[in-house]
Amino acid sequence: MRSRSGAARRALGVLGVGALLAASGCLPEEREFEGTVVTFVSADAALAEAVRRVLAAEGSAMAGVEVSVANGTVALSGEVASAAARREAEQAARGVEGVYGVRNELGVSAAGAALARG
Repeated sequence: MRSRSGAARRALGVLGVGALLAASGCLPEEREFEGTVVTFVSADAALAEAVRRVLAAEGSAMAGVEVSVANGTVALSGEVASAAARREAEQAARGVEGVYGVRNELGVSAAGAALARG
């Protein structure tokens, strides 16, 4: 019979923790270790959520930005309205604690590029 670890029971028993993890997309995984089920959240998933929160705080200019993380390296993809927004997204991602690197694959929308040309 598998049992959930004491720490996992306590963490998931805190009001709102399960809902917060589900809403953030950082759903816990369970793995068995020496007969005990251990619950953990992927560091990359937690880091991706932190970057998303920072970008959301930057405003609607970041609405089209997709975030993925692999081994601490953030990949930004999608479209933004301007080259300045592209740079701001990268700087914001680099400012998140735990980010080792950023691959900026953001494109500038055609409308934004046309405005920049004048």
